[in-house]
Amino acid sequence: MNIDVKVPTLPDSIHTADIAKLYVSEGQLVYAGDVLFDVETEKVVLEIMADCSGIIENITIANGDHVNPEQVVMTLQQLADSELPARPTVDQTHDSKLSVNCQ
Repeated sequence: MNIDVKVPTLPDSIHTADIAKLYVSEGQLVYAGDVLFDVETEKVVLEIMADCSGIIENITIANGDHVNPEQVVMTLQQLADSELPARPTVDQTHDSKLSVNCQ
């Protein structure tokens, strides 16, 4: 199932915002809770996270774009938990030479 990812509703006095940073690209696998992009207003930066796990199918924004509340900015093909690979651990995503040993 495809899910529309939208800019959240902004406070009453704010009618537009900017895309401060885009963290994903088309075709990327994301997990529920991953940050997709940041929306910046005059007063605050909001992290927009994935509500569900899936694959980013279409992105219609770029860094610096002006957006409106409730604007659809990407679509996500939702995947069932059984279709998802295990989330990579820190050891799987970093070279062991760069790993920090926390105790």
